[in-house]
Amino acid sequence: MAKYVLFSGRVNRLTYIIGSLLWFIIFILFAKISFSNAAFLNNPTYPYILFGFGLILLVYNYSLMTKRYNDIGKGDYNKLYKDNFFKIPRLDLWFQEGEIKNNKYGTKPRNGIDLKALIIP
Repeated sequence: MAKYVLFSGRVNRLTYIIGSLLWFIIFILFAKISFSNAAFLNNPTYPYILFGFGLILLVYNYSLMTKRYNDIGKGDYNKLYKDNFFKIPRLDLWFQEGEIKNNKYGTKPRNGIDLKALIIP
């Protein structure tokens, strides 16, 4: 699975929290803008746009969640997605500390917010 860049590596707790909040705010803003604009709702491509945007946000969130699981040393992908599919975002990951040293999923993430992980998961 290491060849999948979106789902490899580690992010610290602060980056995960900021990413989860960013994901939530963008989703709410998009929903508010799209549902309040009658011209947008009457557009026949609206469902496709909404689906595509939702899919992008879902992949972004799962990428951050996987990297956070890698940080705490529990990056078993099959168990992760089987048990946690409907728990988006995982708030329990906000409070769990990551492993202090390097683990099999990557090097210890830097302290602070990792902007690269937020922009390009």
